[in-house]
Amino acid sequence: MQDNDIDGSGKAASAGMTAPQTVADVLDAAAVTVGEGWCQGVFHDSHGCFCALGAIAKACGTSGWRANFKTGTTGAAAQKLREVVGCLDVDDWNDAESRTQSEVVAALLAAATSARQGETK
Repeated sequence: MQDNDIDGSGKAASAGMTAPQTVADVLDAAAVTVGEGWCQGVFHDSHGCFCALGAIAKACGTSGWRANFKTGTTGAAAQKLREVVGCLDVDDWNDAESRTQSEVVAALLAAATSARQGETK
């Protein structure tokens, strides 16, 4: 999967905004982002559309290919999505020919719900 770095800075367009603090917040924000525009084959495109992992990276304030999907909040959000979709390679899942935008949004929201249930108060 490629990352089309929209502004060349390596940061997502909304990186100036405060990044969500919990895994559930990241996944909720990613669901909103994908709901606004979804793509396949790249982390994000020049039209402002994002794949599932690209949206997670954006929610964490970084660009897709620069994000570490194995550690920290970004990694935890990606792992929660992997668990929900039952696939280790979220890129392949997102890019499946039959995949729809609504399925990606629903999976991100389900992952957020699952993460919220696992959070301690």
